[in-house]
Amino acid sequence: VYNMNDPGSRAKIKARQQVLNKQGIVKEQNMPDSKRDIRQQFMESQNKHIKNIGCR
Repeated sequence: VYNMNDPGSRAKIKARQQVLNKQGIVKEQNMPDSKRDIRQQFMESQNKHIKNIGCR
């Protein structure tokens, strides 16, 4: 089943496994891919905010 994943998904699984092996119990928001997603959402919201300010 693992080999059916695309390279990006396998990298995500590997990164998560490394964090779990190093730290043990980890909250979802502290996983590397979750942190990246949260940062990306924040940046998108900031860009929208800046665009809205410029439209006034």
